[in-house]
Amino acid sequence: RERSTPDRMQQQQQQQQQQQASTATFAAMAASPYETAETYEIDLARLLHPAGHCVIDLDNLESDKPLANMIGYVAAVDSEVRFVLRSVKVQSASGASLALVTNYPEPQESQPSQRDAAGSPMPTRPDFRRLADSRSPCEDAALCGAGFCAAMRLTAPGFFEFRLVRVGGCTIGAGVLGRGFLYVEDDRLSVTVSTSPTPVSPTRRRTARSPSWPHLLQSAQQQQMSQVQQPRTQQQTPLAGASVQTLLTKCMGPIAEWGSHFETSRRCGYTAVHLTPVQPPAWSGSCYSIIDQLDVNPRLFSPDDHCDTPQQRINKLKIAIRSAKAKYGLMMITDVLLSHTATDTVWLPEHPDAAYDLKTSPHLKVAFVLDEALHRFGEAFADGAYGPTQLKSRSDVDRLVAEFSKEVLPKLRLWEFYVVNVNTELARLEEALRHDGVTTSSCAVVEGDQTPQPATPAQAAERLRAAMTRAPGGRFPFSVTDSIAAIRVCVGDPNKFVELLDLVNLPLYREYDTDVACILRSLTNYLCYIHVDPHGPKRQSIRPLLPRYFTVLAPKRTPEIDLLGTLESVVAVAHHGWVMDGHPFTDFAGPNSKAYLRREVIVWEDTVKLRYGTRFEDSPWLWQHMAKYMQLQAHIFDGFRIDNCHSVPLPVLQYLISEARLANRDLVVLAELFSSSFEAFQSYTSSCGIHAILKEAINATSPAGLSHILFESGGPLFDPIGEPEVLWGPQPAVPYPVKSWIFDVTHDNEPLFRTRPEVDALPLAASVAMCSAVTGSVRGFDELLPHKVDVVLENRKYPIYRWDKAEVEHTLPGIMAVKAHLNALHRELAVNGYNEVYAESTGPLVNMARHNPVLLQTIHMVTHPAYYGSAPPAELPPVKVTGEVFEIRFAGTLVGVPPPWTATQVERAQRQVGGLLEGRRAQLQFDLAPTFDQNPYVTVELDRDSGTSTLRFQQFPPGSIVCFASRLPQGTQAAMHSLNALLEACDGTGARPWDLFDGVDLLAMNILMYRSDEEEHAETGHGAYDVPGLGKLPYCGLQGWETIIREVTHRHPIDMGHPLLNHLRGGDWAIDYITNRMKQCQQLDRIRQWITRAGDCIKALPRYLVPKFFFVVISSLHRACVEWSLSQMSSYVQNADTFAQRLALTSLQVCGSLKSSPLVSPDVLSPPNCPDNVTLAAGLPHFCHGYMRSWGRDTFISLKGLLLITGRFKEAHDILCGFACSLRHGLIPNLLDGGRNPRFNARDAAWWFLNALLEYCLMAPCGTAIMEEKVHRIFPSEACPSQVSSMADVVQEILTSHANGIHFREWNAGPKIDDKMQDAGFNVDVTLDQHTGFIFGGNQNNCGTWMDKMGESKQAGNYGTPATPRDGAAIEIVALSYKVLTQLAELHKHGSFPYSSVPLHAGDSLSYADWASRIETNFHRHFFVPLNPAEDTKYDIEPSVVNVRGIYKDTYGGSLPFANYQLRPNCCVAFSLAPALFAKHPKELATALRTVEERLAGPLGMCTLNKEDWAYRGIYNSDDSTEYNTAKGFSYHQGPEWVWIFGYFLQAVVVSRGALFGGSTGKTRHHVHSLLGPHIHHLVHSPWESLPELTNADGAVCPGSCPCQAWSVACIQEALYMLQQCSV
Repeated sequence: RERSTPDRMQQQQQQQQQQQASTATFAAMAASPYETAETYEIDLARLLHPAGHCVIDLDNLESDKPLANMIGYVAAVDSEVRFVLRSVKVQSASGASLALVTNYPEPQESQPSQRDAAGSPMPTRPDFRRLADSRSPCEDAALCGAGFCAAMRLTAPGFFEFRLVRVGGCTIGAGVLGRGFLYVEDDRLSVTVSTSPTPVSPTRRRTARSPSWPHLLQSAQQQQMSQVQQPRTQQQTPLAGASVQTLLTKCMGPIAEWGSHFETSRRCGYTAVHLTPVQPPAWSGSCYSIIDQLDVNPRLFSPDDHCDTPQQRINKLKIAIRSAKAKYGLMMITDVLLSHTATDTVWLPEHPDAAYDLKTSPHLKVAFVLDEALHRFGEAFADGAYGPTQLKSRSDVDRLVAEFSKEVLPKLRLWEFYVVNVNTELARLEEALRHDGVTTSSCAVVEGDQTPQPATPAQAAERLRAAMTRAPGGRFPFSVTDSIAAIRVCVGDPNKFVELLDLVNLPLYREYDTDVACILRSLTNYLCYIHVDPHGPKRQSIRPLLPRYFTVLAPKRTPEIDLLGTLESVVAVAHHGWVMDGHPFTDFAGPNSKAYLRREVIVWEDTVKLRYGTRFEDSPWLWQHMAKYMQLQAHIFDGFRIDNCHSVPLPVLQYLISEARLANRDLVVLAELFSSSFEAFQSYTSSCGIHAILKEAINATSPAGLSHILFESGGPLFDPIGEPEVLWGPQPAVPYPVKSWIFDVTHDNEPLFRTRPEVDALPLAASVAMCSAVTGSVRGFDELLPHKVDVVLENRKYPIYRWDKAEVEHTLPGIMAVKAHLNALHRELAVNGYNEVYAESTGPLVNMARHNPVLLQTIHMVTHPAYYGSAPPAELPPVKVTGEVFEIRFAGTLVGVPPPWTATQVERAQRQVGGLLEGRRAQLQFDLAPTFDQNPYVTVELDRDSGTSTLRFQQFPPGSIVCFASRLPQGTQAAMHSLNALLEACDGTGARPWDLFDGVDLLAMNILMYRSDEEEHAETGHGAYDVPGLGKLPYCGLQGWETIIREVTHRHPIDMGHPLLNHLRGGDWAIDYITNRMKQCQQLDRIRQWITRAGDCIKALPRYLVPKFFFVVISSLHRACVEWSLSQMSSYVQNADTFAQRLALTSLQVCGSLKSSPLVSPDVLSPPNCPDNVTLAAGLPHFCHGYMRSWGRDTFISLKGLLLITGRFKEAHDILCGFACSLRHGLIPNLLDGGRNPRFNARDAAWWFLNALLEYCLMAPCGTAIMEEKVHRIFPSEACPSQVSSMADVVQEILTSHANGIHFREWNAGPKIDDKMQDAGFNVDVTLDQHTGFIFGGNQNNCGTWMDKMGESKQAGNYGTPATPRDGAAIEIVALSYKVLTQLAELHKHGSFPYSSVPLHAGDSLSYADWASRIETNFHRHFFVPLNPAEDTKYDIEPSVVNVRGIYKDTYGGSLPFANYQLRPNCCVAFSLAPALFAKHPKELATALRTVEERLAGPLGMCTLNKEDWAYRGIYNSDDSTEYNTAKGFSYHQGPEWVWIFGYFLQAVVVSRGALFGGSTGKTRHHVHSLLGPHIHHLVHSPWESLPELTNADGAVCPGSCPCQAWSVACIQEALYMLQQCSV
């Protein structure tokens, strides 16, 4: 959506006024009748969501830009027309998987080729159940349109055809736009589309929400219309402006007379007509029961038409419809009946399996037996066999039902359809015992069966039940088929066997009793409603007593059927109907439903329910027959109303609609879909391309109920007034819109007078006309017919009006004249962009509003509905409107209507031959454009101070309406113009695009954009903003607001009652908070002044617009900050995909300057000697301030990914120098604490520091110069007594200390620094094994690597015990030392580092190159665990503790031998950082990596321990318990999945691509991207805009984890950077 700002208004208004049909048309390239073809490419490596969907934005097809990368599933030419190309999902190294809109999936090899009657091959149909089940909820958001959701595995390069589909939204005419080709090669997707020579409007993007109707309306616009019907605009109509009138074909007369009725519809302002089925009706005469889907009702033709055959009738109908469309400009919609057919259907005797018959649906046999018995009982009752034959009271009904229960039901022995036949099964058991020669006493154990005997009879019965099979449908369906198991369970004792069978039968008999109770209750309820209830029909006749649930096709005489027999010769089919509150996904005639047995189906006795199954193979003839029916209707008509859509299985509906769209690509699909489940609506509409779902406004019983129905039909699902907008960036993946086809009254509804006074016809019609949806009405409602037109019994014809006579307008019955104006208004609002909707009730009044967000004008309709039992108040409440009411469009009152007909009059008229359905002349007062001063309806008062208009109603009784227009006050216009000028300053496109950011650096951006609540409180004493009802924002800066803005605007539908929106409407506190907190940073003064001025403009707006434009301002500034920040980073970041850029922004989140948490405190070093105060927070919000902010290990693992790759070399330099100041004992502190109380308990921190320092030397401009930097030392040492040294000296001191051994006791050892560690744990020891070159260290009482969890639970007994001591030589430290040594040797060779060796205590020296060589020589032998135990002698292996083979040990020489061999992910660090150690062993490397991926890789992180390990515990929490392995978070590194190490795993994949993928960069990239999908998804949806510290097992959220962790982001970024570097 485009920004709604005043400077754009004029241009957008012109676009609205010039709106034309702008739909692209593509066709198959193979046909090549087109002039041009263009090819565009998508780089799969650059997808924002490589594991999800990429969207092709057709706006870009006319430009040179690459196709858009978005998170959504649809892209838009404008805000409503959605074009779907279900796109790329990178799933594995074998290639991409495309979800395409195709006609059919590729045929399955297991499916035999089918042939038609002539022997010709038939197209293979897909397994629709499989397709439906395989789609995710996200995929359901996109439309399959012209085909099905077919997932195709692209395992090799090649061309793949696709169809481009225009989908519903507000579009009339969804269908195939054409075809093109995809070409997949390596990791690029080329899209080639052919362009049509048909001219396309250059105005591709329009503000109007609705695309145009097809050409069908153009001819009508060229004709002269009367003043009554003349619309206010001559433009084409979008779907939201369509109005449809239902016409019963049986009441229209011969086809030759239809034109007169179409003219009436057109004159009344309707833009489409809905015709009931044109097929031959059943014996009942119902429009909705047809006997032949491939024929046309012969009664619609006169003898002169010479239509004697079905084909002649079809051709005649085609000509008539085509002619009518051209002449009257109406869209022609017809019903299609997919769920049922007539009981006397011509093909039913030949194809009873197309229905639910007793052979294909044997589970219905019990229901059939009951139904036939009820029929016979009813006949006997009517004949007087059971006493009095009258049903006048509830007691009569109870007596009759009791008689059936007592005399008839037991004789049917229905329980036999439930239970096991005990006698039969006992005889089988005894036969088995005799046959096998097994005696009762010797059957304690069956040979070979080690299953323990059940402990209780209930368990034994359950075991016996498991030995049975069920044959559904017949009596005694259960039988014991596993005789051995039966003998075993009863120990061969027949008596015990009978007892167990009784136990098995007990719940089955209870089930029978429950069903019988339901049956009797249903019978009672039905008979009471039909004969007794005052609101029922109170039928006098008792024949038939009950409806039949089945039609018997054979035998002809049903009394001959033996209800106690097998029913094998009976051909009976189930009637169709509906179940109260039934779910569309439930087949109420299927084997899992008892609706027919329990008599819960309200049946239509003239119809038969069709049985499709869920696959083509389930009922091939029916699928083919109904596909022909759909295609035939699609050739004739423009659209369908799918009758009883909820009874059609979803896969069937997808298939049949697709078949219809092959015949008519612009087919409109409207549906009657009744369900209480929004998910059902969503699933049906999205997967089938349904444009709108039928709803009925007449069902409202109060003004509040009516306003709710109307608002729901066109409001919150689309565009409520003041709705915030998504201005830019990835558009939200909104569900396919469940739009409404809202009727005032349908042909199924009772007449208006049965529910409310008839004067309500005018308010009801006016309210519906204001909906932003398709509207509808039935012929007769506008004419105020005095009765309902019965679709079964009615035979009279509609009257024909002489529209060529001028006086006809003055003689029209009912509200026909007014309806023309209402329909014209409905159309105008949609065409002219009044798309934001609001509806409310004020006392007895209903106020509907349609707002134009560009013109800032609103059209209102206030109605006074009439309801029985509600007297109008003495004084109507006023209605207040924001803005100035400047026009009254029209007003009117339906004063009175002649009384409706009695039932006797209706019955007499229905029997009349040649009668007409004539309406009633009403007392109607209607004024067009009444003046403010001279109208009797309403007075308007304007309060110019508040800009509010108040409407007070005078002569406005029930049955009244008034339509008026309002606009915003002039002061609001000025504020919005000023706001627009301010917004231009931060869009980055002016002459000085970043003028707003002069003097700002990225550290200031940390304050402006982020800062957690804890950081802010530590710095200023204030915290994050607390929104009432929502809580604190995740960040204090703009990102905190943007996170909630995104949550609001990306939700569908938008919650206009969201706490943030309510808060913003209530006051200006939020904008003041944002402005005031910027005062803490002088660099932000210019931005603070900008947002202050913008805030003043927002404060001048009406309160209902404040949230919308607050969102505009904050999102605009946030976007500008993001773009400017990225422009200050490295070229890699600027050219990277959106995912990598969002990762780069994390450096702003965690890198900042906090006075409360300095890098080096001025208390320990005077300011001139301190580096600049910049630090990396290890994680937010737990590790971000005080002594917990700066961790040595975390900082230097994160440094490359967050600062070096992003080009933030100054910050990296300062951090390196700051930590170097704190060197002590040859170690870098684990916790820095500004140098005040550092802890030197990390054996690996110094190596990570050296690694980061060397990366800085390689990546920063003149990076090696840092080696000469002066470092002011906090702690003196023998190597540096002056406390000033160079960085090179610091490096040498670290290496020398490690080479000669480090042995000390931590300073202040004891509870002051760690109240949990045992005393021996404070002893720090690090030694070098000069033979292997490995660094050893630690003991069982401390944990000096990153797996540093110390036990805390006294209750569980792990207090003071490290969970993972990892003493010995840790694999990552060995690899780090190797990398550092080799790189330092290389730097020395090039003169960039002064040292080449370290001195040893014995007076010798050890060169870096020699040290590294010793590591390389010994590494594989000491760390690898071979797959084949026979090779153990080649390695340093303890076979007794080996758990997993084909891996590298986690540690070597540790005090716990089994721990050395535990499979952990630390080897990934070694694979990534020191690939030379594995260069000679590629097979072993590939094996180890695959094992790590298979056993340790989770969705986001790496399991810290193999799941098959005895110590594995995948859940981390801080709860105390008696469980040793988990209490107080003891499992921190014993299974939970850490994200940072996943990054090193990905780096290892990239580095090892030669061993894994034969060196293929493309395959490597695909594999890495396929693994990153969950990370992208998490980043996109995280309120912290980051990746977490860890997750619990299988990616489950870990509540104790930091939601933003520095090293998690950094290591993933490193992997992406490494992937990009290997591609250069």
